Amino acid sequence: MYAAETRPIILVTGCQKYREYLTPAIRRFTRPEWRTIGIMGGATTTSYDASSGILSLAVSDNYESLPTKIHAAVTWVAREFPTVPGVFKTDDDIVIGDISQLAAAICEAVAANEPYWGLFVGQCRAAGVNPIRIQHRFEDTSLRPTHQQAIYCYGHGYWLNRDAMAHVSAAEDEYRTSYLEDVCTGYVLNKKRIFPKRAVMPYQEIPRGVVLTS
Repeated sequence: MYAAETRPIILVTGCQKYREYLTPAIRRFTRPEWRTIGIMGGATTTSYDASSGILSLAVSDNYESLPTKIHAAVTWVAREFPTVPGVFKTDDDIVIGDISQLAAAICEAVAANEPYWGLFVGQCRAAGVNPIRIQHRFEDTSLRPTHQQAIYCYGHGYWLNRDAMAHVSAAEDEYRTSYLEDVCTGYVLNKKRIFPKRAVMPYQEIPRGVVLTS
């Protein structure tokens, strides 16, 4: 347990398939104001390598299991870093235009105890998962799952304070039966009367390639 850690944590989501992108992403998001942890699934047992900053989780590592992975990561952080003010979840293919803007936004969120905000906020009705997403990202392309209705932050990047993290950790069943991690997070928090705000700052989702590995 890292009980002395009082800095926020940046959680950078990666996977075994694209492992070569995770270390550069951790480096890209590293700043003294926070601890940066990259997360992957597919491990036999959950373990954290502090030297590399990679948390290997004993959960499935495919796209349709992403909600389970995020739930496991947030739950692990809440247990192992009980004094952190919150986490900012992002992905290994996201580039923030000015990382100092992200630092300022996180600092303000900590000071104001803001529960939930993101780089982009959307709203959706309960519906089937977009078939294009299934065909391009799911391992099992025969799935025809539905998702919840929510006002939510896109998975590109969102903040959860310690209280919001506790709600996520308590919602294991919702994450286990969901297919869209960001929508599920919004759904879980909306049920607690927590709705997101947007932190306006430039960011890009970059196609995986040499730019992200350099």
